[in-house]
Amino acid sequence: MMRMRAEGRSVAETRTEIDRKYLGTGPPTPTPPPPR
Repeated sequence: MMRMRAEGRSVAETRTEIDRKYLGTGPPTPTPPPPR
């Protein structure tokens, strides 16, 4: 996450990428998405 934020990605973009990458290991993060 820190690398993606350092690249200038938003919190929402970072969260989407992490959820997509780890979708096969379990359900997405159960917390509400960050504001855009």
